[in-house]
Amino acid sequence: MGNLTMALAAGSLGYSWQASTTRYGDTDKTSCGGLDTATLVAGTGYYSVASSQAMQSKMLWGGSCCYCGSSTEEAAALGVAPMGCFSCARGRFLNAGPYGRDAGGFASEEIKIVVSDVCPGDPTGTWCQPAPGDTNSVGMKNHFDFSVPPSGINNNFFVFKPEACSPELEARMSRAQGACR
Repeated sequence: MGNLTMALAAGSLGYSWQASTTRYGDTDKTSCGGLDTATLVAGTGYYSVASSQAMQSKMLWGGSCCYCGSSTEEAAALGVAPMGCFSCARGRFLNAGPYGRDAGGFASEEIKIVVSDVCPGDPTGTWCQPAPGDTNSVGMKNHFDFSVPPSGINNNFFVFKPEACSPELEARMSRAQGACR
């Protein structure tokens, strides 16, 4: 599915953005204030993700990467979703992905995600974009690395729309958010 086709599909389906995805497994200390990804989402219905460095283009204390990142208006103007640390969204996986796979339709029900980590920019551009406006090897400006994706999902493209996190998730993130100030 071409990027233009997918962008049109995302908009017509009620989602604002699209992203490529990979998986990396749970970690007990993330770059978003030291969160434990499994503990953070346990029992909440959310999936923990690391968003690409481009999606977290403003790092704490002015560093280039990779601690307590937030998004910027400049990045959004370049087509990069505003998904820094502690951001949430809802979305669906498509029956499409890299390498020419495109069966059409959705591969999942709607899920909720929370950004708890950063996927550092890869200078080769394989998956995680280092700077806003950069595209990865599959032509995407946004990328999520799932700690543990839903069953049956393997690098599927994802359409999503940012939204507020649940009060329960906000409470769980409060200590880590304090470490990022």
